[in-house]
Amino acid sequence: MNRVGTLLLLFLSMVNITHGDILTESFFRLPPDAVSRSVGGANQAYSVGAADLFINPALLSQHTRSEMQFSNMINLLSKQYMSVAYSAPVNSSDHVGIGLIGLDNSLTEQSADKNVHLRQVPLYQYGLVISYSRSIASLSVGASVKYFGLGEEHDESFETTSGFGVDLGFSYTMNTTTRIGFVYQSPFNIRWNSYPGEFIPGRMGISAVWTPAYFTEQCLQFLFGMDRYEDEPPQMNVGIAINAIHDKLGMKNFSIRAGLGNFELNSKSENGLLEYLNDSAPIVTVGAGLGIKTGLEWIFHLDYCFQIKEYISNKHIVTTRIEF
Repeated sequence: MNRVGTLLLLFLSMVNITHGDILTESFFRLPPDAVSRSVGGANQAYSVGAADLFINPALLSQHTRSEMQFSNMINLLSKQYMSVAYSAPVNSSDHVGIGLIGLDNSLTEQSADKNVHLRQVPLYQYGLVISYSRSIASLSVGASVKYFGLGEEHDESFETTSGFGVDLGFSYTMNTTTRIGFVYQSPFNIRWNSYPGEFIPGRMGISAVWTPAYFTEQCLQFLFGMDRYEDEPPQMNVGIAINAIHDKLGMKNFSIRAGLGNFELNSKSENGLLEYLNDSAPIVTVGAGLGIKTGLEWIFHLDYCFQIKEYISNKHIVTTRIEF
């Protein structure tokens, strides 16, 4: 664990990246699935399934089977957000994945408790992610190419724009109890025909997962993570996962999770993120997951997350995963 602490201290000294448009930037901070969110936020060392390609592409190498996942943030009266991802091993060393995330604001009404209404928010946003990872002994490296699209109303006209980005990550299993992960997400530009361009900031994140040596089958895991954005201090995430049942009672697993995200965040007032959404404020999350074996040698997973502080007014995230 001393080496993990040293890496975290080095991470604190990294140079800042860049800061971009508030509402477009917030799209890339949305949680991609219930599992990662329920432990306080995305953790670059904690594998959650096919949704790993949104968090750290190197984690795809943790999978031994193909997997399909679908997630939805549930609130019929507000924004509709979803993600879908597929990952598969090519061989024992190489893995690939493809995913799509989307946010539809077209039905958004004026919010009473958040200062957001339709004309302040893009009508829709989506991102397409294609990932590849390769494992070399205890080290896994991965890369993703991201395509981002956005459409919104500008002065009674409807305009669209797009942009490209790259994610680079690694995951390293230090020993039987500790794994670390790192990801760099590149900044990129988006341009409008009749509107000033926007610069979407990059991001760096480093995380660790620790399992006490006297716990078998990873029945207890502690998660520690840190993200860095421009004009903000590092955002720390901590979480715990208790795998109460593992390959017993006809179930693959049953897990209980909890976390605290964006810990000790003290954003500068000119950043503006806290004025528009609470996703940059500290969050408290809890969740649970159930895995069931089927007669077809498939494994069906259902995961749920409840978040106290949330983007606009979405509090519930449900993720369905199928291993085959």
